Amino acid sequence: MNLPKHAISSLLIALLLPVIPSAAQEERQVKLQFVTFPAYSGEKPLELYSGEGESIPIELPSTALSRVYTLKGVSSCILGQTETDDEGNSKFTKFGGGPLLNSDEQVILVLRKGGDASEGLTLIPFSNDASGFTGGRYLMMNASTVDIAGQLGTDKFLISPNKHTLLAPKPSRAEGDRKYLNIKIFFRKGDTTQNFYSNIWRYSDRARNMVFIYHDPHTKQLRTQTIRNYPER
Repeated sequence: MNLPKHAISSLLIALLLPVIPSAAQEERQVKLQFVTFPAYSGEKPLELYSGEGESIPIELPSTALSRVYTLKGVSSCILGQTETDDEGNSKFTKFGGGPLLNSDEQVILVLRKGGDASEGLTLIPFSNDASGFTGGRYLMMNASTVDIAGQLGTDKFLISPNKHTLLAPKPSRAEGDRKYLNIKIFFRKGDTTQNFYSNIWRYSDRARNMVFIYHDPHTKQLRTQTIRNYPER
């Protein structure tokens, strides 16, 4: 049976409509939290570009995760600042940015390339899904100028300067309901490896942990800073 052209067109439209996503389905929503190291000391807050020429000021803590910021319809995270000229015209200047992951909830680690944010920012996203930065995991960030190696519980690691790794170690031992991780950290100076840090940490499969290894700007000594966060579930 031969169908008229208008009937064929109507039939094709009817078949295709169910697989064409609506605008609401296409608009992606993602929740972001931020943390930075070292601390951001700028007088003016950084801003998160939210699309279509709009931006919102954000907190950028170094001892905890920021509150949650929700973006819609964007596929990248861009940080910068808005400046207003003498004529009242506003312009957003990008300091750093990058693509977001395919995850509805993400943590963004913000690193400065120089002494000031305007010299450039590196943004490192981590997912909050089951394979991402969730409870029981340790983000180890080498913010120093030397190679760092060590062992955390069952996991060994080696991190070059300005690099990071995400670990999911098994506890070293347990005492009743309490679990513990043995941690040892070494650094390499020239051709020699030296002890730096040794301790026993309490382990929780609900807590996610950020460990920053850095040189103290005043004493030049190697230091650690640890942030523990309990994601809401």
